[in-house]
This record gives sequence, structure tokens and C-alpha cells, in this order.
Amino acid sequence: MAYKAQMHSWKLKQEKNPAKLNIEAQLKKVHARLRTEARKYNSCKTQHKKLNNISEAMAYKAQMHSWKLKQEKNPAKLNIEAQLKKVHARLRTEARKNNSCKTQHKKLNNISEAMAYKAQMHSWKLKQEKNLAKLNTEAQHQKVHARLRTEARKNNSCKTQHKKLNNISEAMAHKAQMHSWKLKQEEHTTKLKIEAQLKKSVNLR
Repeated sequence: MAYKAQMHSWKLKQEKNPAKLNIEAQLKKVHARLRTEARKYNSCKTQHKKLNNISEAMAYKAQMHSWKLKQEKNPAKLNIEAQLKKVHARLRTEARKNNSCKTQHKKLNNISEAMAYKAQMHSWKLKQEKNLAKLNTEAQHQKVHARLRTEARKNNSCKTQHKKLNNISEAMAHKAQMHSWKLKQEEHTTKLKIEAQLKKSVNLR
């Protein structure tokens, strides 16, 4: 469509001012640009196909060399066989690199699988250790609870003892208080008797 639009534009320019444009030169430019785009496109296709289909890439390289020789109009300057050997060597090198990459990827995949298995086993061990730790913790908790229950029983027993002692001490305090009151009463009575005796003795004199 771009080419069609360009041709349409070119026709309009020709219709407007045919004397100013050199048709042959314009067509050569267009053809040259199209050949350049075709080379770029073919080059991209070749890069994608290299590793999958080396023979097609080599045939294309030979075709491109032939085209270059025709363009330069001097085939004697280029050694086609040497150029093809270089191309073949480069393609073989790329193929070796690709195989080496595949081998490396395979090794890395094996290593990653081994590491994943190792990590899985480590995770399993950790879970087992956690379960054991949990069981140990539960056992420790049970021991602690038993000790606390024992201490609580002892504490309750102590409370009972303290309660009994408090009751006894209260009873003794009450008894002592009553005893003190009785003593005071007896002292008062004695005092009154002594005073009465003194009064009698004074009256007798």
C-alpha cells in the first residue's frame, strides 16, 4: 500500500510538472529501497531459520554472494569458496554454541531439580522437627500443668491451714481479751474491798 501511495504521489507530481522529474531515476531509487527492505527481511528470516535449517541459510548466503558479485560487476575480486567456507565455519560455531547451551540448560535443569528435591526434603525435615518440637512443647506444658495443679493443691491446703490458724488465733485473742477483762474486774473488786477495809479501820479509830 505504501508503494501504491508512493506511485500515486509520483503520478500526481508527473501530472503537475513532468519536466522536473526523472522517471528512470525515481524508479531506480524505489527498486533499490525495495531490494534493501527485501534483504533486511530475508536476513531476519535467515537469522530465525539458522539453527533449525542450516542448509537453507547456506543456500541463501551463496545467493546473496552471487547477487553481490553481480552488483559489483567484478566476480574476479571475490573468492566465493572462501566466503562460503567462512559462512559454514560461522554456522558450525553457532550450532556448537547452541548445542553447548542445550547441554548447559540440561545440566542446570538437573541441578535445579536436585535442588528442588533437596529443598522439599529440607522442608519435610523442618516440618518433622516442628512436629517433634510441638510434641515436646505439649509434653512440657503437661508437666507444667501438673506441677501447677500440685502447687495449687498445696496452696489450697496452705490456705486451709492459714484459715484454721486464723480461727485459732482469733479464738485465743478473744479468750485473752476475756481473761484481761476478768482480771480488770477482779482488780476493781479487790480495790473496792481494800478501800472498804481502810474506811472501817478509820472509823474504828
